[in-house]
Amino acid sequence: MFLKLGRSRSEPWKRVGGPMPKRWLKDAVGIALVVFHADAGGRFFGIQLKKSSGDKVLDEAAVRAVRAASGKVKRPKELGTHDITIFEEVRFQYGLK
Repeated sequence: MFLKLGRSRSEPWKRVGGPMPKRWLKDAVGIALVVFHADAGGRFFGIQLKKSSGDKVLDEAAVRAVRAASGKVKRPKELGTHDITIFEEVRFQYGLK
């Protein structure tokens, strides 16, 4: 549940931002793997791109999405207070609703 909420909080931040050429948008598809740690307060640290989507712009957007979600998701007490490591696939597909 904690991770699912984290994903929903990061969704709006996956937007690459700014006007993009139509030719680029049709190719805006990829999966970036981001690894990070979450502390007891739900803050993320040590955020790193673990596996590239193959597109530098999407990779940067994936890392920004995780940073933006940090501290916005309440961590359940059931997970304890120790730091946890999370591997998150950030998926992009232009036009997907």
